[in-house]
Amino acid sequence: MIGALRIELGHGSAGEALQQSLAANPKGLGAYLTLATWHKRRGEPDKAEQVLNQTVAVIPEAIEAWQALAEIATDKGDPAVAMRYRQNLLAVAPADAGFIGMQPSRNLYRNSVYRAAALALAEDAWNRRQDRTLALKWLAQADQFGPPDAHGKALAESLGAK
Repeated sequence: MIGALRIELGHGSAGEALQQSLAANPKGLGAYLTLATWHKRRGEPDKAEQVLNQTVAVIPEAIEAWQALAEIATDKGDPAVAMRYRQNLLAVAPADAGFIGMQPSRNLYRNSVYRAAALALAEDAWNRRQDRTLALKWLAQADQFGPPDAHGKALAESLGAK
């Protein structure tokens, strides 16, 4: 929290504050994500990626970290690595991920992240690999996390799926 405030205020010691926060709480997801954001804003995507890889090593179910890793790989022009991160993100999805349950806002957010990852994998399979079967597999998985949106419907149409 202190690190995030220092980032907003533009103080140079934000990185130190976040490192101290992580030393005190090594499973502090917020501190990891804030530190990665801090590095990214400073134009240090490699350091952000390193922090995010540390995050998923400690907290493998941290979908925000997997998502950020995929974004960094995409920004670097490495779609294969981005797709691997998205596959890792989907690998940590619980079996009941499509269920909204007692925590609707949290679960709707989580499902939207899973859905976006599965749609990106479907697009990659179709656009980059020309693998219709794989694209349909990912599209079906995306549909497990919520109803098809315009993006998913357009992709299904281009694949000739119903």
